[in-house]
Amino acid sequence: MNSGKINLSIVVPIHNAEKFLQRTIGELYSNLKVEEELILVENGSTDNTLNALINFFGTEPPHNVKIEKSAKGLGLALTHGINQAEGRTIIFMQDDLPFAMQELELARQLNVEGKYFIISKYHGNIRGFSLRRIQGLVFIFLRELVLSLRVRDSQATFFGDARIVKKLASACQQKGFLITLELVALARKSDVEIHEIPCNSLSTPIRPTTLKIRDVLQMFVGLFQLKRYLDEVDIENM
Repeated sequence: MNSGKINLSIVVPIHNAEKFLQRTIGELYSNLKVEEELILVENGSTDNTLNALINFFGTEPPHNVKIEKSAKGLGLALTHGINQAEGRTIIFMQDDLPFAMQELELARQLNVEGKYFIISKYHGNIRGFSLRRIQGLVFIFLRELVLSLRVRDSQATFFGDARIVKKLASACQQKGFLITLELVALARKSDVEIHEIPCNSLSTPIRPTTLKIRDVLQMFVGLFQLKRYLDEVDIENM
């Protein structure tokens, strides 16, 4: 699966991030260690994100940086990046770094063997009482009612044992933002050891919320579609 030289693979799906790319991806790259790789997956941006990436890293990126492309959709970008990863640990980070560098430091410090870690904003300090927070809490209630995952946050970033993350990703069908929920559900089905770590979100998010009513409806429908899939899939034989 890997050459034995890379300890950590950082997978970052990137979508319409042109305006803040130098600030966030630049920070990630400046903190990258020799035994780590950064996998950036541009997925269907409508701005100049891809050109901005190329301009930032040059036409020939450093040996530990991979610039990939996928069709639009968080699920497609994330699974593509996971497939490209060579590290013993795989971490998913968002392009606007809502938790700053907290999850990267945790992924470096903790023993991930046989484990899957969720970075939980619902355990940490959520600032404000926004519509998005209300929608998030309602979704948690519905998610637990339908799937009984016993987690507080199934839509945050994560890191874990690469063997586990790759196996879960190989069974994923979600193309969009429900990919993180599907990964948690598959981990539960596989009896993977799941840990939630409280992390505080930024006081001022770099990217404004893009949540729409149709996203809420997709979440609701997606819960039942995922439940049907979980009842059918045999992940151990995939």
